[in-house]
Amino acid sequence: LYLLIMASGYQDLNSFRTKAEEARDYLYTKEPMASRRSDVTISIYENTTDLGCYNNCYGIERLLCCDSQKVGLAAAGSGYLFDEILILHNTATYSGGGARDNGYYQINSASSYCQMYHGAYTTPMTLHEFGHSFGNLCDEYTYGSEGYSYMECVNCRASCQDWADVSTGCNQSCDARSDYYRPEDSIMINYNVQTFNQPSIHYGLIPRLNYFAPESETPVSGAVQTPVYQ
Repeated sequence: LYLLIMASGYQDLNSFRTKAEEARDYLYTKEPMASRRSDVTISIYENTTDLGCYNNCYGIERLLCCDSQKVGLAAAGSGYLFDEILILHNTATYSGGGARDNGYYQINSASSYCQMYHGAYTTPMTLHEFGHSFGNLCDEYTYGSEGYSYMECVNCRASCQDWADVSTGCNQSCDARSDYYRPEDSIMINYNVQTFNQPSIHYGLIPRLNYFAPESETPVSGAVQTPVYQ
């Protein structure tokens, strides 16, 4: 699995590299990347082209968006291998974003990427937004009045039985469904919980990692295939 951390809007590339290295080193300590360290390569690209990134996307102040075509072209010209892109945008405004594409990422991974601001919460935000774009994970907090509709994901389900084999966590309300359930707390609900929960790891992240870096030997204990939900 090749991840590419790419600069957007920086004049001081030393500032970008410092923040990017912090994010890279942080990702390497989190599961499932930590136990599969030899299967994951994270590169840093000091991009200077415009990626069309901007705050207040769709009128949501904390949502950061970029131009997908510009992102793809810049990554293709970087000289690095990449299966997933993580963009650090030079803005002090607290904002980020990570697109979930409901399973199609295995066909065209480059269509999903995430983006983060430059500030005090960049590092945990990187893990959170990576959970969206790479793991197809839902937010585990409720959106309030922002008008999102629910899109199926492994960590926001109508029944806690969907993850009973890996977790006993069962808390009502998550994502855009107040009547659905989420597992134990994770980075997808609060930056202070700086790990993914077990359903997110086993049903979202490990199958995706295995797609790019198939295990040649017997899978580690607990590694499971993506379940088929009814």
